[in-house]
Amino acid sequence: KMDIFCKIALLTLVMASLKLAQGASENSQLRFLNKLVKRINGERLIKTVLLLQHHQNENCILYEWNQPDIPFLRTSEIIQIDVRRHFNNEAVAIVCLSSDSDTSLLDTVANNFNGMRQARILLLTQIDMTEELLQKILNKVAEYQFLRMLILEVGEQQTTSVLRLDLFPHPHFDRVDNILTIKERIFCAPELNFKGRTTYVLPKWKSALKYYKKLPSNDSMPLNRIQDIAIVHFALKYNVSLRVLNSSCTSVTPDIRLRTQMQLNMTNIRTVSPYDISSLKVIVPCAREWSIGEAFLRIDIKSWLVHIVVVYVLFVATETFILVVTYRISGQAYRLTVLNPLVNLRAIRAILGMPFPISRRSSLSLRQLSLAISIFGLIFSNFFSCKLSALLTKHPHHANVDNFEELQACGLPVIATTTYRRFIKSDLGVKLNLTKIEYVSQEVQDKMLLALNFSNAYFMFSYHWEAFDNYQKTFGRRTMCNSANLTFIQGLPMMYELRSNSIFARPLVRYLVRLNEAGIINHWIANSTYHLRTEFKHLISQKDKRKHKRLSIGHLKWVWCVLGCGHGLALVAFIIEFLLGGRKERSSRPSAHV
Repeated sequence: KMDIFCKIALLTLVMASLKLAQGASENSQLRFLNKLVKRINGERLIKTVLLLQHHQNENCILYEWNQPDIPFLRTSEIIQIDVRRHFNNEAVAIVCLSSDSDTSLLDTVANNFNGMRQARILLLTQIDMTEELLQKILNKVAEYQFLRMLILEVGEQQTTSVLRLDLFPHPHFDRVDNILTIKERIFCAPELNFKGRTTYVLPKWKSALKYYKKLPSNDSMPLNRIQDIAIVHFALKYNVSLRVLNSSCTSVTPDIRLRTQMQLNMTNIRTVSPYDISSLKVIVPCAREWSIGEAFLRIDIKSWLVHIVVVYVLFVATETFILVVTYRISGQAYRLTVLNPLVNLRAIRAILGMPFPISRRSSLSLRQLSLAISIFGLIFSNFFSCKLSALLTKHPHHANVDNFEELQACGLPVIATTTYRRFIKSDLGVKLNLTKIEYVSQEVQDKMLLALNFSNAYFMFSYHWEAFDNYQKTFGRRTMCNSANLTFIQGLPMMYELRSNSIFARPLVRYLVRLNEAGIINHWIANSTYHLRTEFKHLISQKDKRKHKRLSIGHLKWVWCVLGCGHGLALVAFIIEFLLGGRKERSSRPSAHV
């Protein structure tokens, strides 16, 4: 019995010793974790700590860990929390891994930290770090674009080994000794050098509006916007190796798509450059010039003739009155016929600004009247000549289509790409009552614009308008015009389509902002017309070119009408004179008295 009692006592002592040793080990590991979290908090403030472990894991040392100065969220893979939306984005995740299958907890971290690619993650492993487990973690890193991660290998000898993630040029972990005493930051910002990281770019191959840029890798990358050159310069500056994907390649997920997407929700507004705010608008054909026939009609011949007739009648009536009064006062014989007031050549010549004779025996009043009609004729004829010359030299334009009501009234077809359909039919912009909207592919619309097809109106983003306007000006004419009242949606944030939580989101935006602030983007746009004309000169349709028409005899048809009317009036006057002359001759014959 004594031996049995001794054995039981000895076994109890051994178990107590083991428990004390385990507690001392756990306390040492928790103290290390406390120091590490304190160091991380000193480098960058931690506002929330997310403690994550499997719901069946009851041996994680995080059960006994607490940090009174920082709010904690204890959760498992069952519960989904949008940390950025409900709390803040200055969070740290501490994940407890007790088996290889616990790497699925990184899926929960990615969901909880959605939009927080820069969040710091600590993986606390209580199992041996095998190559297979490490590769699983690296696969999750590549899938979710995690940027800052530490692996804490908790050992049985009261030691903790640390592995730090390095994404560039490819994801891998580096062992760090004495991480608490290193001089550099624990989580370094890798945005200054991506160390030749391979980045896959997918251009817009189907667009007709593109030109090719040579890359250092000897690949040719098609660019659709002048601003896309910034992607090439970004890669050169930050040591990124660009690889161009074909449109048929579906096995590789592109890191950057060279197409801009509209951000209708403001969840990613921090990754949008303030210079990339665009508007969706409608551009319309510029106002058509008046034809020569329309220019003649605009002269308003009726008004001019009314003024001429009124002045002619007043002059003839005044001159006749002065002559009659003068002859009666002087007692001289005079004779006025009906045709004298009707055809007064001196009055006509004076009104047309032509010289006319004045008799030396004319009275002072007649000379003053002739002076007045001469001054009027000089001003009147010169004013008419200037207006006619201006209309024939530089034709005025019809009124531009200025708003959506005028666009609907004129019945002009409106061309839009299929990608705009959901925005046009939604309630985001102004309400449209356009009945002639035609949806085509982006390639078809680009070819119509480059061919300067001015028979339609087009939906277009404002960032495309400046380059297109410079393009059409190089051909010496403006076929399409822009109006502020034809804006459909204003203030749309635009950004490149990147992978979810892309590591390039923030550095790319900051680089684009600096380029715009320096005026480099505007310089590229201003000098883009040379490249556009070189690449797309073959698309300019000769039939769409507007040619100035020269004046010809056919444009003077109205002059022949005036000449014909003049001859007709002369013939009528001749007949009247003939009749009146015959009547006068019969009346002047002496009558025969028998």
